[in-house]
Amino acid sequence: MIDEAEKEAEERVSERITERVTEEVTESMVKSVIEACMDLGASREETMERLTKKMNLSPETAETYIRQCWIL
Repeated sequence: MIDEAEKEAEERVSERITERVTEEVTESMVKSVIEACMDLGASREETMERLTKKMNLSPETAETYIRQCWIL
């Protein structure tokens, strides 16, 4: 029989896994949006606007992703 402490530990591990997977999926989606914008000739500013509106990212977070992913 699983005691309460073990159950809570399992829940914390499950929450961490869920958070990590969510972060990885979000990052992958953001990179795909940036790549698509680049392929379509969108400017960095237009790309940031799309990321903030469509992905609900803050302007600062969007800019960080763009700096990391934008290829000249």
